[in-house]
Amino acid sequence: MKRFLIYAGLGVLILGVGLYTYMKVSAAASAQADGFHLKCTAAECGWYFTIPREQVRTYPRDPDGQGFRCEKCGKYSAQIASRCEQCGEWYAVTQGGGREGGCPKCAGQKTGE
Repeated sequence: MKRFLIYAGLGVLILGVGLYTYMKVSAAASAQADGFHLKCTAAECGWYFTIPREQVRTYPRDPDGQGFRCEKCGKYSAQIASRCEQCGEWYAVTQGGGREGGCPKCAGQKTGE
């Protein structure tokens, strides 16, 4: 009976880890598949929105190539965004210094700013 309980517990543990891994991978894949995530860099706005992949080529952009048109404020200040793994906030990749630079909010907390 003791062996049965040990094997049953290990089976439940393996099943739980597998289910958790599947949920994390499928969530990441769906986030990438739904389109391009953008965040407005205008100080008074900061709006976050998504452009469907099929509309990226036709979505209004700044003639100088500086950014996409924000759905909320109408300025051409929306940039490609990334989601911080630590705090979950969306930030414009150019504001954070690229994907390597990371979230400006969490970077300030790490350096003690």
